[in-house]
Amino acid sequence: MRADLISQLTALQAIGITGPVVIALSLLTAEGYRIGLNELEGTASSDRDDLELPEVWVESIEELRLNIDTVVRPLFDMLYQCFNEKRCELYDISGNWSPPKLM
Repeated sequence: MRADLISQLTALQAIGITGPVVIALSLLTAEGYRIGLNELEGTASSDRDDLELPEVWVESIEELRLNIDTVVRPLFDMLYQCFNEKRCELYDISGNWSPPKLM
């Protein structure tokens, strides 16, 4: 989802769209699904079918592209908390994007 947002922001800038942007994250029909990096993680499942997180207003597309993790990390943390996890494990403890290396 983070990479998708980066791609969308890049495309908007390429066609000359600037200005404020609203970021929204929703998962529909999520009831019973688990969240985690592999099947051993994410033991709790969603307790509801639709997860709609609060929208985030950002003053400019340019600002968001430069500081994407200041918006994405809190959204991902909220998403993981919907599955009874403390925080998104795709960020390290210092808040840096740190997805696991795939073999």
